[in-house]
Amino acid sequence: MNSALRALRADSPSFIETDPQAFHDAITAATQSNPYNAAVEVKDLSEYAKEGEYRLFITEDGSAGFALSKSGDIVSLFKDASRGPKSVRFSALSLAIDEGGRTLKCFDTELPKFYSQLGFRAISQINWAGKYKPEGWDFKFFKEFNGGRPDIVLMVWDPYYHGRYLPGEGKLAATSDNVDEHWKEAVGIRRAFISRNKLAPNPKKAKDAKILMQSDSSLAGRHSQKNPKVKFVQ
Repeated sequence: MNSALRALRADSPSFIETDPQAFHDAITAATQSNPYNAAVEVKDLSEYAKEGEYRLFITEDGSAGFALSKSGDIVSLFKDASRGPKSVRFSALSLAIDEGGRTLKCFDTELPKFYSQLGFRAISQINWAGKYKPEGWDFKFFKEFNGGRPDIVLMVWDPYYHGRYLPGEGKLAATSDNVDEHWKEAVGIRRAFISRNKLAPNPKKAKDAKILMQSDSSLAGRHSQKNPKVKFVQ
């Protein structure tokens, strides 16, 4: 992963594992410094404080960080635009992967393109829903992304994925009129992809697997491109 970071010319600051209060203070301050940070999921302090649920990481100056759930979901990746290394997000995401991060979700803004540069591929999507609108969301500020109402993209880390995200990529979950059911469907699509492709839980173990590249039409989004499918064959 270090070679990927060098190629992207990213800064590599030191991160420390911290406590819920320090993390919540840091992410709250960061999200107030940049309108783009409205797209960052900021959980209640009580959520971060749940015993055994999250590991919390911040830079030594508190200008950036992320949370990692026990299931390997990367959440609350933030960067204070007013201070700290400019490209720290690459280092943060690299560390999250090294520590076991395998899934994430984000709005269909510039974020999926950024995540795809380090191996995350879009698996499913759900349409914008008002109930998921973050506090402080500015429709005019995000107007270039579907009129300020971007979809939500669910992604998974694939050590053999070298593509680049295209808007609309990933299977749209829309078989129900119930927004909550859309969310469950999208998560199920991603879970099925992980199971179907037998993605190794550790990148070092993945190196010992034999790879067969195929086309997976089930992941075709709202454009004509088909995504590569990775199958690990023993």
